Amino acid sequence: MFADAVGHAAEQALVLERELTQLRNEWQSMLEEGRRRAGRVRAPRRTSAVLMVLEGLPGTPILTPATVVRMHGTSLSGAASALSELAEYGILSTVSIGRGNRAYMSPDVLNLITVRERALASPAFDTAVSPPSWKVPALPPEGR
Repeated sequence: MFADAVGHAAEQALVLERELTQLRNEWQSMLEEGRRRAGRVRAPRRTSAVLMVLEGLPGTPILTPATVVRMHGTSLSGAASALSELAEYGILSTVSIGRGNRAYMSPDVLNLITVRERALASPAFDTAVSPPSWKVPALPPEGR
């Protein structure tokens, strides 16, 4: 029974990995298209803040400029610019976190995590087929 549970959990982890890889590819396309529309013909440098944030987004789906500075060693203005650019292209959303402060979040990553959490809570790995065995978050909005 334990070995079966470990096997199922590993399968679900692989599904999440594939989904996150697909999501990264979509983000890369969105970034390239957004930059092209903005007249930025050169690709960002490999060490640019925008690419560092994009690469780390699956592991840190909610960020502030200060968080980016701590994680990636960028300047505060570079971090803010990168987050703003990713929000402009629809990769990140903004949310108020207090008076005059905002955070940037990836609804795509949070939705994927929610869907996987719901799947793991169901004996059939699908809460539409069998109800969850414990309390789970609500399904995210359609789209992902």
